[in-house]
Amino acid sequence: DGGGILNDITAVTLPMERTWRGTSPLEFVGIFDWDALRVDGNSRTSLSMNIVLCNGLFPCKFSVRGQGTNSVIQRDAKGSISCLGVAGCSLLTMSNLSLVCDNITSSSPVLRIQGADAFIDGVTFSSCSSFEDGAVLSIFDG
Repeated sequence: DGGGILNDITAVTLPMERTWRGTSPLEFVGIFDWDALRVDGNSRTSLSMNIVLCNGLFPCKFSVRGQGTNSVIQRDAKGSISCLGVAGCSLLTMSNLSLVCDNITSSSPVLRIQGADAFIDGVTFSSCSSFEDGAVLSIFDG
């Protein structure tokens, strides 16, 4: 019998960068922790859903970056991103983009990070407000 199986192959997907359009949770199918999402310059990506990282289709590490100038994430009424360490989320990285709310006041912050690492560089938040303590960014226990 030989004691083992020959010709086993393990395939690992290399890190990829994908354009994020913000149209559907299905965009996250096939997105892994080591992948990055890109918001193209001179375009708007819609944040219209609650993204709870490390839950369902969403990865446990999330990286999104702007490509070029005028890379904008447009928050709709209830759009948000949560990275909770208790759920297994370990890292949220955002860079070189603008997050615009167009004076929408929400009952929850745009970003909620608890017990996880965050790297936010070159990100502007415009016209955002929240009724919740912490307003736009709620970062604690990190």
